[in-house]
Amino acid sequence: MNITELNTLNKKEISHIARSLYTFYLRPQAEQNHCIIDLTSITSYLFTSSENFKTVANFEIAVQVLEELEKYSLIKRTSEESPWQGATYTLPLFVAEINNLPAPPFAMKLSWRPSASFSQACLLVGLTDSSFTETDLKAFTRYWAGRNETRNQVSWERAFAQRLLKGHEPTVRRA
Repeated sequence: MNITELNTLNKKEISHIARSLYTFYLRPQAEQNHCIIDLTSITSYLFTSSENFKTVANFEIAVQVLEELEKYSLIKRTSEESPWQGATYTLPLFVAEINNLPAPPFAMKLSWRPSASFSQACLLVGLTDSSFTETDLKAFTRYWAGRNETRNQVSWERAFAQRLLKGHEPTVRRA
């Protein structure tokens, strides 16, 4: 998560339910390039059976949370006239990091995550599906965190995309 997103999410005016939806649901979906609103999935995500803070979400609550995120420019429907269900969206503050100048090289950290431009890195290496599992990501970061190598964000994303591509290639057995 970039500093602009964190600063916005730390505003006292933003509810915890909106922060949670953004951080743990919408942003990971955007990282996977799955930017279509599904109110049923969002409602299921927002439901909790906690003893202390039960949350029984419905479509109305889901829409209120999405509108709150939209108010603070954390989420933007590509067509503002369209209803939320099935709407495509962008995360303006997440996408903004693509437009920044390239960052200097850095060593891999276990907390590293691909940016919004990861789907382009995948296409460049010939991988049409930019989705990945947390297991894929953890294996990659653990491997490279143990090495004394530095790269910039774009280069790390390309390496991760190549690793995913290699994992998707069928193995051929020789007779």
